[in-house]
Amino acid sequence: MLTRLGLFAMLVAVFFSSWHRLPMTLDRTSWYFPDSAVTMLVFIRIAMYGFVIAPGGQWKFTDPMLD
Repeated sequence: MLTRLGLFAMLVAVFFSSWHRLPMTLDRTSWYFPDSAVTMLVFIRIAMYGFVIAPGGQWKFTDPMLD
């Protein structure tokens, strides 16, 4: 994966493959909710960063009438 898709794709695959091992909850009364919230925010930020850099500098949501 590293040679085919790049370092960022490999890191995302490694991080997301360990998702099931982390204690996750949406129950705010749970004692491990703060750790779960931080972990989920990290994963969301990684996904957002990948969404931004994936087009390679081109904006995909353009209006065809403006072209």
